[in-house]
Amino acid sequence: MILVENIIVLGKSSLNAVIALKEAGARVLGMKALFTYGFEISNVAFKNADIKLQTLCDYQHLLTVALNQGKISKKQAENLQVWRKNPIEWSPSH
Repeated sequence: MILVENIIVLGKSSLNAVIALKEAGARVLGMKALFTYGFEISNVAFKNADIKLQTLCDYQHLLTVALNQGKISKKQAENLQVWRKNPIEWSPSH
């Protein structure tokens, strides 16, 4: 079985679904998602759970396309990269 998700943020709810399915006897081969922020915490969680994750798009590609198409400025792209590294600490200061 391959699970399909719309978005991977931290991966917790997605991996909880994997656990529930495995406990019910399913053989989970992996997960596909439309988008991931690529947070390190989710990358580690999927690796530790031994679940292969494939996505159609990720945060880095989204920023690259938005910058190349002039949807965001270089300064905005840099600011969004800083946010992605630590959104919890970034948010109060912005």
